[in-house]
Amino acid sequence: MSYPIELSTIDGKGKGFIAARDLQVGEKILCCAPLVHCPRVNPSNTSQLITCSGCLSTTNLTLCTICQVASHCPNCASDPYQTAIHQEECFVLSNLRRQKQDLEKYLEIRILVRLLGILRLSKTSQLPEINASLLAGPEDDVIVDDVDTLKDMMSGVHGGADGEMSTEQYQNCINSAKATKYLIESRNRRNIEYYVQLLGNFQLNNFECMLHQGNGSGDGSLGQGVYPTAAVFNHSCTPNVRNECDDSGCLSFYTTRNCVKGEELCFTYVDSGMSRSERRERLRERYGFDCCCERCGDL
Repeated sequence: MSYPIELSTIDGKGKGFIAARDLQVGEKILCCAPLVHCPRVNPSNTSQLITCSGCLSTTNLTLCTICQVASHCPNCASDPYQTAIHQEECFVLSNLRRQKQDLEKYLEIRILVRLLGILRLSKTSQLPEINASLLAGPEDDVIVDDVDTLKDMMSGVHGGADGEMSTEQYQNCINSAKATKYLIESRNRRNIEYYVQLLGNFQLNNFECMLHQGNGSGDGSLGQGVYPTAAVFNHSCTPNVRNECDDSGCLSFYTTRNCVKGEELCFTYVDSGMSRSERRERLRERYGFDCCCERCGDL
């Protein structure tokens, strides 16, 4: 089987994706399911979530009768795995609702609780590297990452190859970790350092799940998610790749121009319409690096 992309070591960047062959504009090169995602908050009622907690679907949702915050589509409502994960977050969401909290301000805590639920269910302690053989081949292939891929994701906690968070980011992670510890059930509590590292994984690797509507009405956010394999893509302010999300939370990547074999494949982590200084500041604050792409490099 011939894969359209492959892992490679990129000078000054570590791992990244390159074209395994010549690629045509608009070619689908990767499709990933989320390891974990956090549903969008209802903008007109910030104490409720507007997409399915299990898959980010927006149709035929049923509100949880216990927490009265999360909703599920029929498939996820009957899925024992999704039900078990929601049991972890239901307790926390119920607490936040009783406190009349704005859930938008608790994004990190909500994603951490879901990730903790997945980790508990997986019962794994071995976290090997991403398996390059899992890269997308035929158009219908969907990469399903598991918790084993967390080891390869930068957390920003240790510096060096682990990346680096800003001081403000690190303090926010500590604050969220402390809040999480006292929001979840006591039997599920772990140490603060463990929570901070997982939050760092999210901070440096999350994707905004944008639904491409394709009808002239614009794109809409379904929530945010972590896709370990997709996180290997590096950033460029002159990207040759774009991504879009479907209503099941799967993230697909497409080329935006023709690419030659061996060319690095990148998408933009920030709004390309921002000024050079704004882009560099946002990337430093949000992802912990100084952008030196051809558009942002020294003038």
